[in-house]
Amino acid sequence: KQGKDLWKIVSKQVLLILILPKQLSSKPSERLLCHPMFWTQVCALSIDKIHLLDTWGNEFCQVFQQIGYVTSHFLSQVVMIDLTATLPTGPLMQWVCNFLGLKVVSFHLVHRSNIYANLWTVIQERTQGIGNHSFPDLIWILDSCRKTIIFCETIHISLCVHIYLWNNTLMAANCDRKISIHMYNSLNSPLSNAETWCLFCEDPRA
Repeated sequence: KQGKDLWKIVSKQVLLILILPKQLSSKPSERLLCHPMFWTQVCALSIDKIHLLDTWGNEFCQVFQQIGYVTSHFLSQVVMIDLTATLPTGPLMQWVCNFLGLKVVSFHLVHRSNIYANLWTVIQERTQGIGNHSFPDLIWILDSCRKTIIFCETIHISLCVHIYLWNNTLMAANCDRKISIHMYNSLNSPLSNAETWCLFCEDPRA
């Protein structure tokens, strides 16, 4: 209405763009994706309802397939965040992943529980590598006074985390390490794991 070309504006001045699938097949959209100042500065691409790429894209709304073609325009370091509530594991998920260029080793599959609506998933980069056996990013757990479960990829890493937190309990207020810090794994005796589980579930001090 103001006689402005929105496609030119978003190529230089806008930080966030919300776009519909049907707009991706337009000429202005194509020019935007090919604009060096735009596609070289994109840092993240988010796609909602990716289950529709197959069920709709192959049937009555083929513009959904434009989403897959758009992803090929961006640099490999662009973060892609794909959302779905109904995509089942199996052939359909494999098809969608292939269509979006997602390989098993290159993405994280994060499930959010529909039962526990107040459960939030927070992904944070560590400031130090695991090989340092130093975990300063976990110190906040000692001060939070909240029951926390830390999942580790291996028992060795679990031991390193346990030792680090154990040695740093003196920095935290109201933290009794004999009660608050325990390991729970298959190498422990059943009795030890049972005691840890009892502390976690029933003891308010833990």
